[in-house]
Amino acid sequence: MSKTILPPRRLENRVFVTLLLVLMLTGGCLRFSHLPDKPVWFDESFTRLRISGRDEHDDANPALFTGLPIPPTAFEPFQQARPGSPWIGTVRGLARKEPQHPPLYFLLARLTSFLMGDSLLGMRWVSALAGALAVPAMVVLGLEVSSNRAIPLLAGALAAVSPLWIRFAQDGRPYSLWLLLVILGHVAYLRLVRQPGRTAALSYGVVMGLALLTQLLSVLALLAHGLHLILSGGTRRKPLLRTYLGAATLGLLIISPWAVVLALKRSTAFATTRHLLRPMPPGELLEHGLDSLNTLFTAWPRVHGPLGPVVSLLPLLAVVGLFLVALRRRNVEQRLFVVLITLVPVLPFFAADLLLGGQRSMQAKYLLPGSIGVLLALAQWLVLEGRRRIVQVLTVCLLSLALASSLVMLASPTWWGLSQVDVELGHLLRNSDRPQIVADGSFGVLAMLSHQLRGHGSFVLTRSPETLSLQPHEGERFAYQPSDELKRALTIRLGCRLERVYAKPREDQTLYELYRIAACPRLPIT
Repeated sequence: MSKTILPPRRLENRVFVTLLLVLMLTGGCLRFSHLPDKPVWFDESFTRLRISGRDEHDDANPALFTGLPIPPTAFEPFQQARPGSPWIGTVRGLARKEPQHPPLYFLLARLTSFLMGDSLLGMRWVSALAGALAVPAMVVLGLEVSSNRAIPLLAGALAAVSPLWIRFAQDGRPYSLWLLLVILGHVAYLRLVRQPGRTAALSYGVVMGLALLTQLLSVLALLAHGLHLILSGGTRRKPLLRTYLGAATLGLLIISPWAVVLALKRSTAFATTRHLLRPMPPGELLEHGLDSLNTLFTAWPRVHGPLGPVVSLLPLLAVVGLFLVALRRRNVEQRLFVVLITLVPVLPFFAADLLLGGQRSMQAKYLLPGSIGVLLALAQWLVLEGRRRIVQVLTVCLLSLALASSLVMLASPTWWGLSQVDVELGHLLRNSDRPQIVADGSFGVLAMLSHQLRGHGSFVLTRSPETLSLQPHEGERFAYQPSDELKRALTIRLGCRLERVYAKPREDQTLYELYRIAACPRLPIT
């Protein structure tokens, strides 16, 4: 019997495909690794509050800020979905306090929290599942964009091990679900263009409607699709243009009730996002934008020194080169699609920051949809130039670097040092003798700390420092992030001595401090 010997090229291809499939499976599983281990950060504490169906001002603050000692577990009713709590409370809380966030993700997170009995795991599980599904979705999108079967597999592998995509797949916020729905929206659009019809139009409208119900910025994906249709000859295909407009209108109708909510509560949305309007020098904006681009492939710290700017610029120059090469190739319609889905979701943020001032483009979460096009363009170039040995080496290095970065970050206490303050404070307080934390800060900050304490110690929270009355306490007492009013109440009115034991800025450069209350001679004696 004769043996069939595979030609070297075909054997090479089989090994390549097998490795890519293994990477995609590995990357999908990594999204569920260490899922509950990272600390709860500020925005996640409000996700948990919305899941609970409670409100911080009407429910949480009156129950917690009483001036009396309470255990860290007192925060749990406002961080868990409890049986009997109304579902409408989740929608009402978003409408009243965070109207810029549509409710789809939060309702799904509430459902999984009920099923798992843990709001932290439940809300992150939605993101992890969406992140895992985004990998095969990228493969499907790649199949729609290119007839070369190696391109979608490589695009899926790059997405699977990307540290940025894995990071948001472990975040209890809507952005991983948003990324998945935008990818599916791109797929639905290309199928609508390829085979226009009622079913394709309905699918596109519903998917984009769900994307809008997750994040209102999905309207930029709609705009990218419309521009692609027009620039690629849509004016000569008026029936297709009308079909697209009808499907897009369906998507906008799905989100229209929430658009009314946003219009009525626009002042609240503006107040909640006002920090994004703080001015920042163009050089810093560029650095942060480049950092976001770099984290697509690596999670290592920024390179300092004279070579730092050069190293940071390399990914940007590479992306620009990819697009210039893409536009020169055949099938300009498909290449134009990749360029538009990359630039249209990203450029408005940079333009707004440069023209109006602000730091919107610093937020990597808003740039996630643009990364879809970057990974597609990179996969196309690597595959089409793959016969060169140097390109093959570059492909292996990129995938290996991204996978190694993700593995290191998954095992680290935090993602890129975010919430490191909470980890350090939690460790310090847990190793103290029966710590009691006196504070008058915001609900979100204190909810994070309560999670780090893991039931150890107690809180005394107040909204009126001038009337605060402390009782004797057997153990150590601390003042956490005290306002000037609380400092005066402790030092002048109660005669306490404050010793600062911790001071460190968060990622937003706000200084967070912890003081040991060493002595209070004017407290009552038991």
